[in-house]
Amino acid sequence: MDASVDQNPEMDARMRMALEGEVGIVVDLRTENKGRPGNKFDTFFEHLETEIEQVLAADDRRHNVAHLSQWISLPDLVKQVTRKCPPNTDIPSKSLRRQLRETHPDVHYCAAIFKYLRSMAVKLKASCKLLCVDDKSKVNFGEPGTAMASGVRGKQQLGTSASTISAADHDVHNKGHLTPSVILDVEIPDSVDKSFWRGEVVVHLNDSIFQASTPFRHAVSIRKHVMQQDIKTEVLLLFSDGGPDHRLTYESVKMSLICLFRALDLDMLVTARCAPGHSWINPVERIMSILNLALQNVALERDTCTEELEGIIKKCTGMAAIRKAAEKHPDLKPAWIHSLVDMVSMLRTRFERLALKEKPIVTRDPVSDDEVEGLQSFGLQIDPAINMTQLQQRFVSRLADYQNFVERHCRARNYTFQIKKCDDAKCCSAKKLPAEDLAWLPDPVPDSMGEHYKSYEVLLPQETTQEHMPSNKNFVGKVSEDAQGCKTSELTAQHARKIIKCGECGKPRVNYSSLKPSSKDLIDLDACIEDCEYTCGSMLVPIGHRLYKKMFVRLALNCADPIEYPYYSSGNFLFGVCCFCVAETTGGPRRAALREKYRVVLPVCNKCLDDGKDFPKSRPFKR
Repeated sequence: MDASVDQNPEMDARMRMALEGEVGIVVDLRTENKGRPGNKFDTFFEHLETEIEQVLAADDRRHNVAHLSQWISLPDLVKQVTRKCPPNTDIPSKSLRRQLRETHPDVHYCAAIFKYLRSMAVKLKASCKLLCVDDKSKVNFGEPGTAMASGVRGKQQLGTSASTISAADHDVHNKGHLTPSVILDVEIPDSVDKSFWRGEVVVHLNDSIFQASTPFRHAVSIRKHVMQQDIKTEVLLLFSDGGPDHRLTYESVKMSLICLFRALDLDMLVTARCAPGHSWINPVERIMSILNLALQNVALERDTCTEELEGIIKKCTGMAAIRKAAEKHPDLKPAWIHSLVDMVSMLRTRFERLALKEKPIVTRDPVSDDEVEGLQSFGLQIDPAINMTQLQQRFVSRLADYQNFVERHCRARNYTFQIKKCDDAKCCSAKKLPAEDLAWLPDPVPDSMGEHYKSYEVLLPQETTQEHMPSNKNFVGKVSEDAQGCKTSELTAQHARKIIKCGECGKPRVNYSSLKPSSKDLIDLDACIEDCEYTCGSMLVPIGHRLYKKMFVRLALNCADPIEYPYYSSGNFLFGVCCFCVAETTGGPRRAALREKYRVVLPVCNKCLDDGKDFPKSRPFKR
């Protein structure tokens, strides 16, 4: 009764040999497809691996001292490796190198949405504004007396060991870091096919402890930027990468956008996001490489607080502990922020020396708590019963006035959220633009061939839904053991150690390990998750991380899949939750009847059953 046991190892061995081409009875048809690279780039990638390994060997010998990279950019790395390859070696193109990125079933769908958003911006150019927003990777800084080199996402820096700077490396433990929040005010071109990578860049340097990125903090920074412009904006278009503070399915994000809509008295607000793992499609993401120029060769440390407060900070193990300590010691928060003033001022000066298309980058002060409360007051005008600290679905679903506003003014999708004024003079002020200019952004609909999506102009007068979104369907995927990083037999309830929630759907996914993780393993895992948000189907930790091939998540998953069986059978986690929506449930009498026929029947709530979902079940009793 163990499904992980190999039933016919000899047959499997022969099939594996055939699939690997050792006996020549199976042909890899990919080699006949001229649109795919096959193995013709193996020579280049072998030389690339050799080049990088030489530098990583130097990295391993260093002792907490950062050094400069000998490659300025990816094209520069490719150029140097090409020189060392034999003549006539095939070199991958830029488009192929982009294909090496992580994939997602909604990539094409979201690309169509972004094209529709750009088309809408071109159409309403005279009265709209297109803003692309994102947070840059965290900028580390050291404690007083221990300057730390700035690093990106905790990865190693490549470079020769001879080129050093006197600073602790960025993988040394630190108490806090800065988060640059970036806005690209796009200079809208005359055609959707022209470049949208130009305009004004605005950067807010926020302390990640007491000025953490939240939906309302982003909304305030956007409001301040729009209000400082000379041209009145009637339609605001936003595009983001869909991080936790930009996730359009979260009620807190929706509430912040509604408050922004009311505060600016817009005719319409349209927000869209890219597919998970594909933030590179966001034009503002390209600004990050420019900002990195200001962070090169920079060693950062905060100033000293009072002796008493330094003693308190020294006992804190991380950002959460410092926030908790500030609740007991009110002087800690202002003292901590004051200790960052000189460092932030220096970084702002360096950022302002940079430019995008000869247009200088602008830096602004972080958003204050009072400004956040001021924006939230516009939400209280809609429904005074709103509690801004309880914006989960289970709370806002009870707010009648708020739900009525959403129903009349909003259109919510997985990758878009739109708000538009109604025609009731008692509710909304008069619209400045005609009704034909305020049509909803359409959902992508495939053409007759099913290979592409219809154009914005074709879909504009039509009523669309997101029924064609690929991730709405269950994709049954299989992942090889090599790609998974472990044997399938390790992904069992006996090896379930911890859970991690998907940042996209919120479902708990099981972390597996054949050995019990140490306390250091768990701390390193939490730090990695904090920097790189997990989504269903992605790897738990990046390649090269200390926990790589030590702790795993099942890769053959997407957000449409239910919670895994080992989550329930391990006995380590909360059992009574719906496997589809994570709502509390027992399953009721229908599940009890099925358990007489099956050994395992996962719980499903009544709402999901009404939506047409069925109980996942396995291991039927033999009669």
